[in-house]
Amino acid sequence: MENKSGQREKFILSFLWSLMGILSLVAVCLGTWRYMESHNLIRHRAFAPESRDNLEIRACEGTVLATKSNALDGVPFYTEPGSTEMAGRFPEGKCIQSKEYTEINGCKWIHAVYCGLDGWLEESFTRPISRDARYIRKGTRVYVNALTEKGIKGYAKPDMESQIVREGLLYGDEFTIEALSDGWGRVTDRGETFWIFMYFMGSYPSEYWKIESLASSGGINLRKEPDKSSKSLGKVPENQPVKVLEFHRGWGCVDYRGQRGWLCLAYMSPDALPAVSIKYITPGPGKIAETISINAIYERNDI
Repeated sequence: MENKSGQREKFILSFLWSLMGILSLVAVCLGTWRYMESHNLIRHRAFAPESRDNLEIRACEGTVLATKSNALDGVPFYTEPGSTEMAGRFPEGKCIQSKEYTEINGCKWIHAVYCGLDGWLEESFTRPISRDARYIRKGTRVYVNALTEKGIKGYAKPDMESQIVREGLLYGDEFTIEALSDGWGRVTDRGETFWIFMYFMGSYPSEYWKIESLASSGGINLRKEPDKSSKSLGKVPENQPVKVLEFHRGWGCVDYRGQRGWLCLAYMSPDALPAVSIKYITPGPGKIAETISINAIYERNDI
């Protein structure tokens, strides 16, 4: 009897330990799931993409960049996520406001706004950008970004069929946005108020940029002054990230390989925050090891 009683006690203890192990595992899994969900690390797939009411749509307030590509003529956006009804096109290489996102059949969509234009675009047509970047809004300083000899026009209304108020707005001419509507911006200059088509305008959203001319010429000129006729100090290659120290009429002042000069922003796009690497210094005899944080991309172009 004592032998059977001891076996029963061992069985009960073993069962209780197993149960406690299972409960602990469940608690860990639930805690992990709640953590990931609260930090937006889990994306929920919609099961009924034909109805927006049934979609899981999450807020993602911030700024992203519309991609730049030789294969594109503007980035298409749609009335609804997953729709085939195109509502218009966002300009390439410009900062756009992201409001919310969802996923349909494995395709991620972002609800985006650019200067009053509002629609959904595929996430693949965007890329992350520095957190300090800001999309264009009221009060933003903008400049003419079109490299045309005749320049662009300013209209009495946000419509190209309306009266022309100003002609010959050339690259680098700067204005402050007073209002936005359907891809247009209202500005006042020398006593005249007019609307300009924001597709041809640029801004200064961040100090971090990347050469993105979409050309195979071997880079763009680093010039002594912010002028296309100024002396070239050399070339900065395609895809090179740079940190802009100062902006002036569509140009950015940078330090590149020991030389300070100006780059034309028409051939550049705002970029993501630079990667920071950690460099370990091996100590010599009697010295303590040091750990130094360096900016491997923007500060040290000679690495």
